[in-house]
This record gives sequence, structure tokens and C-alpha cells, in this order.
Amino acid sequence: MVNNSDLNNKYFIDHNAFNCPFCKLRNATYTIVAAIEYDINNSKKGCAVFVECNRCHKISLHFIYSDSLATKWSNPKIGIVYNSFTSGSVVDNCFQIKWDDDIDSKIFHSIPSSYFTMDERIPKQMRELFDEAQECKKANLKTGASACLRKLIYTLLSEQLNKKAEKTKLSLKELGYEHYSDCITALKEYHPELKVFIEPLEDIAGITSDQVHEDSWAELSSDDLSICLASIRDLLDEIYVQPALLQERRNKICEMRNKAKNKIEENVLDTGENKNGK
Repeated sequence: MVNNSDLNNKYFIDHNAFNCPFCKLRNATYTIVAAIEYDINNSKKGCAVFVECNRCHKISLHFIYSDSLATKWSNPKIGIVYNSFTSGSVVDNCFQIKWDDDIDSKIFHSIPSSYFTMDERIPKQMRELFDEAQECKKANLKTGASACLRKLIYTLLSEQLNKKAEKTKLSLKELGYEHYSDCITALKEYHPELKVFIEPLEDIAGITSDQVHEDSWAELSSDDLSICLASIRDLLDEIYVQPALLQERRNKICEMRNKAKNKIEENVLDTGENKNGK
């Protein structure tokens, strides 16, 4: 069986479908609203592509190198294929645009900065570090991605192990942890139900080193970094988001139960009043 789970980690699935960063609809159809070619430097050109989700109609912006696209430009090099303000009419200076096979690998910056816009239940500092690591990965800045990932994990461990010790803002050393492996063990003890999500942190190359340097990531590719980011994102989601969603569902079920109980009691009272009236 083919595993297509990696498609959930991308903006664009193919030429027709993408994962919308706004409404979160997976495999949504999209329309390229406009594309603008610009000069990155004297010899290299880039292209800013505006993409509209056909469901929520919000527009995301993606920067890509022009040589990654097969385009037929008119003059000037600003193409518009669809405009909601003109009732979907095609403007004269339209263009033909064709994505490369692996669209996401050619994008070096997007707005929103990540399809994985993180839930606000996750602490702000962790969200910012995750986004920064993702941007470093896109720009192939492995040292920057390494530093962001290391700091993100340290921040997560510090926050959770402070909570475990019922303390606030103490360093890991002040909490009695000397080694990274000790912190991971303590986190698994604190969240035994999340062991399968925590264990990948032990295997992320370079994270356990005391000093972050380029050699730590010498053999890691962009795909390797994507796996690291996905593993950490899954853990953050399990710790901060899923319990809150589960509690919200429980609260709604309790409300439903109470409404049903009140309705039964009201029916009993009504029946009693009718009998007394007779």
C-alpha cells in the first residue's frame, strides 16, 4: 500500500489541489490569481504567485524561483488569470503557468509562513521557534534550523518539567537534569501515554550535542529536517491541543446530557400536573 501521509505536510499536492493554510481543508482546489516576476539579483529572477483557495477564498502568497516554472508571459511580466473584483473575467495580460512536479521544494517563502499554522493553545515561543526552523529549512540554512529545533525542544522540556515539578521558570539544571537523555526520560515519565511521540526526540541527529555546528547536520537533507519538524509538531499537538479538544467535546456531551435530563424532568412534571388537573 502506498503511504501518502507526506502529502499532508505540504502546501501543494499537485497542479490541482493543495492544503489550504487558512481553512485547513486538505486536498482543496485552488486558483492562481496572479503571478509577478521580479529580479532577485542581476542574474536571478523570482516569481511571486498568489493562490486563492476555492473554498474559503483567502489568498496565500508563495515566492518561487522563476526557472522552476514553465510560463508564457505577456508584457509586462505581471499575469492575472482570475480576479474576483471582475467577476472572474480574464484580463488581457494573462499568462500560462505550470508548476514543477514537486512544487513545495521550489518555494523559498510563503505567506502565511507555514501551512502548519500552529494552534494558539501551543505556547507562543514554541510556535515562533517552529516557524523559524521551517523558514530556515526552506532556505537550506541547516545550522539555523538546527539551532531553532534545539531551542524549541529545550523550551518544551523546560516548560513541561517545570510543570511536573510544580515550579516555574527554573532551568533544567536547576530542576536537577544534567543530560538531555535525562530530560527525555523524565518527560516520558510525565506523559507515559505519549511515549511513542516523545521517543523520536531521542533520535533527532545533532540535538543532543552541547554545541550546534554545521557538522551536526552534515548528512541531513531537507526531507530529514521535514521529518524532524513533523515529529515535534505532532508532540506539541498531543500535549497542548488534543487534551483541550477532548475536554471541549466532553463539555459538549455533558451539556447534551444535562439538556436531555432537564427535558425528561420537565416532561415528568408536565405529566404530573396533567394528572393532578384531571
